[in-house]
Amino acid sequence: MSLCLQEDYDECVSRPCLHNGVCENNFDDFYCNCTDGWTGKRCETAINYCSSDPCQDGATCHDVFHDYFCQCASGYDGRDCSIGGPTICEVANPCQNGGNCSMKAGKAKCTCPPHFTGDECQCAIDYCSEKNNICKNGGSCSMMPTGGFVCSCQPGFTGSTCEKNSNVDDEKTRKVEHSCVKVDRNVDIEFDGRGGVYSLVPFQVGFSSSSVGAWVRYAASNDNGTFLSVHVVKSEFNAELTKTVISMSETGVKVNFGSGDEVSLVYPKATHINNGNWHYVALSVKDKEITVHLDGSTGSSESVTPVESAYVVLRLGGMESATFRGVLSLVQVWNVTRNSTDIKEVFTEKATDITSPSYTQGLIADWCWDSFQPGPGMTKTYPSTRGQTVYTAGRMLDTDGSTCVKRTTDKLPPRATCPTNDVAQVAAKRLFEVNFPTPTFEGQHTVSKNHKSGSIHSNVMSHSCWT
Repeated sequence: MSLCLQEDYDECVSRPCLHNGVCENNFDDFYCNCTDGWTGKRCETAINYCSSDPCQDGATCHDVFHDYFCQCASGYDGRDCSIGGPTICEVANPCQNGGNCSMKAGKAKCTCPPHFTGDECQCAIDYCSEKNNICKNGGSCSMMPTGGFVCSCQPGFTGSTCEKNSNVDDEKTRKVEHSCVKVDRNVDIEFDGRGGVYSLVPFQVGFSSSSVGAWVRYAASNDNGTFLSVHVVKSEFNAELTKTVISMSETGVKVNFGSGDEVSLVYPKATHINNGNWHYVALSVKDKEITVHLDGSTGSSESVTPVESAYVVLRLGGMESATFRGVLSLVQVWNVTRNSTDIKEVFTEKATDITSPSYTQGLIADWCWDSFQPGPGMTKTYPSTRGQTVYTAGRMLDTDGSTCVKRTTDKLPPRATCPTNDVAQVAAKRLFEVNFPTPTFEGQHTVSKNHKSGSIHSNVMSHSCWT
């Protein structure tokens, strides 16, 4: 056996290590111990100190020889930009309309609340534009002052965007919707003139024996507009309007049952009810005779031929062409004829707690807030103020206590009483005090004077009684 010896060659003789790396010879190989900032087999590659992402809070890292430099975002400091100072969100929050401010990459970022958009949440989303109207099925869209929208739906449609069609709901659902969840006769509904609202679900009325009543108060004298109307619809399950049969306004009630020309009924004494006070208006139908009532008194009557029966919806707060500004309360419908005594009872008692059979018999539509689709300019007020007299400056109740009339001006002259004769006083000193009794006055008067008893005067001072 023969042994072959191989001679090891020193790989470091050729100085393979760059950038002052120290070479170590290995068998048929070498290893470089690199100086700081270099790596690789021969120390040929500069180390990227930004590769470990040492800079924080959105800072920009710059690789420099044997080191790194962090370019900090606004509001931050330190080698790694980890020291934070007051932020823009803390010092000058740019987010409007309740937007939430947060810092990202040194910049303020706004997270907007519902109904607002924009870099600073400065823009309200326009849901009601002609191009982007959010209300469906012909609903009327109104923007809210604090952002958002309200849809006033066409009859037969419900939901926040009028997306629900009650015409295709099942019968059981419709029956539940038609029932009033809570009758509350101690509440009013106020309208600001922007429109009216329909009752949600049709109900059946036999017009040949029926009654409609409502408390109404116009917001101001000489305001006008239809405050209550009754509309016939196609069917119990289809709330599409076919005609208006009853409309009540400040001058009277118009009725058109479709069997002839429209008839107009005037209130007793041709009274106009737009005087800023509460009034109770009722219409009763018995066979072919219709009669209007105001505040317990009977007005005009007419003979008509009413339709036997129909499904209807109510509209509160006026029609599109005759909007109403004021307050409504206790709107009710009966499927029986209320006589003058019954109607006077409602007017006298304000019908808050009336439960007698003579009152509740045939009552098919009671006063219920949730029977109507909420709409723009419609406000629920509690407790009810119906029947309370509203006085304005310069007015008073007339002799029968029913109407506010202009106050009569007092024409009696005022009377003055002087407790002493005229006073004249001369003093030896230049300044002296003068005292005198003060005159008294009665009746409507105005007093002007420039001297008071006990004042200090100079030279001569005189006092007389005057008005």
